[in-house]
Amino acid sequence: MVLMKERRRLYTEILTDHLQRYRQMALVSGPRQVGKTTACRSISDTYLNWDNIDDRRRLLRGPAAMAEAFPSQTSVVW
Repeated sequence: MVLMKERRRLYTEILTDHLQRYRQMALVSGPRQVGKTTACRSISDTYLNWDNIDDRRRLLRGPAAMAEAFPSQTSVVW
């Protein structure tokens, strides 16, 4: 089995900087299969997917609902 070295990604660095600097949720969007999910999951404990109906409902309830659902999280990415 050959293990592939993880490639350094520009968006991972930009997203990491944003979350550290502003401590707020970030929306990541773009074309399919370019590494959005990989980047998000590599830097955050909490990843929400807009296509998941439960995640979408949670997001639509607003910031207070997010804080209640994830009280100890420093970053949430969706």
